[in-house]
Amino acid sequence: MLVVGGGLENPVFILALSAVIMLDVLLKIYFWSLIVMIVSSWVAPGSGHPALVLVNQIVEPIMKPFRKLLPSMGGLDLSPILAFLTIQVLEVVVKGLQSQVFSLF
Repeated sequence: MLVVGGGLENPVFILALSAVIMLDVLLKIYFWSLIVMIVSSWVAPGSGHPALVLVNQIVEPIMKPFRKLLPSMGGLDLSPILAFLTIQVLEVVVKGLQSQVFSLF
């Protein structure tokens, strides 16, 4: 900021904004990981590819509560739909937090 002619930003502003941006990035990672998991379950079910194993390890802790909430539909897993809706609601909340951080400082 000093190089481009601005002053030093408030450290609390930088910390709050970075926390909100990290939450947004984390939600995007989970969103795209869910999409990869869904597509891979259609294309290569039961694949042992290391990238798909990593994606499943990332997504499974998030999907477990949704799978407990929704009953089994005879091989059809509807829990990703509920996870997508939850992620979208959380992204709206994070965008609201981001606008509040900008308005406070």
